[in-house]
Amino acid sequence: MRSGSPLLRWECVWALGEIGDHRAVEPLIEALQDTDSSVSEGAALALSKLGLLAVDGLIEALPSTDPEVRLAVVWVLGVVRDQRAASHLAPLLGSADAAMRAAAATALGRLRAPSAVPLLVDLLRDQDEEVRGAAANALGLVADARAIGPLLELMRSGGEAATEAALAVAAMGPPAVAPLMALLTDPDDDVGDAAAGALAAICEPAAEPLLALMRDTEGDDRARWRAAWALSMMGPAVVDALMALLGHEAPCVRGRAVRALSGAGVPRALDAVLPLLGDQDERVRCSAAASIGRMGCSRGVAPLLSALPEATGDFRAAVVAALGHLDDRQIAGRLRPLLVDAEEPVREAAREALAAIANRRPRRGGR
Repeated sequence: MRSGSPLLRWECVWALGEIGDHRAVEPLIEALQDTDSSVSEGAALALSKLGLLAVDGLIEALPSTDPEVRLAVVWVLGVVRDQRAASHLAPLLGSADAAMRAAAATALGRLRAPSAVPLLVDLLRDQDEEVRGAAANALGLVADARAIGPLLELMRSGGEAATEAALAVAAMGPPAVAPLMALLTDPDDDVGDAAAGALAAICEPAAEPLLALMRDTEGDDRARWRAAWALSMMGPAVVDALMALLGHEAPCVRGRAVRALSGAGVPRALDAVLPLLGDQDERVRCSAAASIGRMGCSRGVAPLLSALPEATGDFRAAVVAALGHLDDRQIAGRLRPLLVDAEEPVREAAREALAAIANRRPRRGGR
């Protein structure tokens, strides 16, 4: 272990990990100091394979003065996930080294240690963004509702750590639905959209509050569209409820339901949306065309082409744009004449649609 080539030392640490004997712990911890990274990393992996056999020795090695060894020990303790390590890892959240604070937070998250929640919550205000992100991720793994409020504050702060905070809040499940719903009205798009994404990840427990917001014809329109976006990411779980909204008397509700169905991923969603190409409200017709395009199903081609001759204004441009998302040999021929359409939005939509079709078409010969 102390001599020979790096390859030989690596083979030794690998073999010690495979043997599964507690006597391998001490030499493997020593190998964490190896000057060759493949050997030191191999020793960490070998210790993780030893699992519970290595925990006592790893805890004894935590006070090491070598920062790389300490980081490796913390990583292994997180992988092994023995609760005995929690009380020894917690003090490291106060380390002067940001990398150590982040590593300790990650390890405690893997341990699902509820006792660490207050300390991890404090770490959400750390000056280092990586540390804040690691703390948020850890709190998501622990999934303790006490952390929801502080995580929402971090969501409002922006940056990569805010993304981790949104994912962590989503991991809390039903207790997080109400506070996330409140954030849908946030004027900051990053915050409101992150809340919608978290609600989509929670899925069915969040569906009814989101549908209720969709049915609301007053209040914050931005929040209702965010609700539609969240529902669009829930897939088949909410298709029936969304289809029921297609007959709502309010055009805004029908339009949002059409938008949400674009992500359903089931054939009956397309069948439900197609009739709304003839809706009396132009905004609903535009939403229907856009959703058919996003669904990407060839069955949408014929209805869109049938609607094109009589379509005017924004709806005409929406139909052209939708056709650009679909694959059918006859589309390009029907769109080329629109390059000289009287309306600029239609001409622009035709140019973009034809470019998209050309980019998808396989080229003959060449590379």
